[in-house]
Amino acid sequence: MKHFTDSVRKSLKREDWYAALLTALTLPDICGRLENPQKQPRARYQKWYQIWVSSQLTEKTNKQARTILQLRGEELYALRCAFFHETGSSLEMNKSLKMVKKYRFVTPEAYRALDESNIKDQMAIPIDTICLALATATDTWFENVRDDPVVLERLGGILKVHG
Repeated sequence: MKHFTDSVRKSLKREDWYAALLTALTLPDICGRLENPQKQPRARYQKWYQIWVSSQLTEKTNKQARTILQLRGEELYALRCAFFHETGSSLEMNKSLKMVKKYRFVTPEAYRALDESNIKDQMAIPIDTICLALATATDTWFENVRDDPVVLERLGGILKVHG
């Protein structure tokens, strides 16, 4: 899994936002399928996000927690669907289109310079924040399943780039 999370981090460092986002948005799919292939993609994506990513989006200082980004798994899944493909059902496409209208991915610079009064009815999602949260969650998840023979067997079937 490290080759995926390294790819996200390298893409962010190069400011290759689309590569980072495309790779990061697939991580819950990959991890969820490795762990629970029998579940439907949406359900496992949302559950994996809730368990592993939500905590990455909470900042803990002085024994208090502050949410860095309020984004639920179902919302990110709908954005992922809108970003990757047209979905088969009109209901799913409708949800995805609503999410696209509600959220906006922005670069770190754009986020710092953001004037929220100019983007009414939209929430800005800093690409670096969500991508790093997904990559860190994946690394943490893998540390927790690294001794699971079933997950490791499935992981052996994942596409790799050889060089």
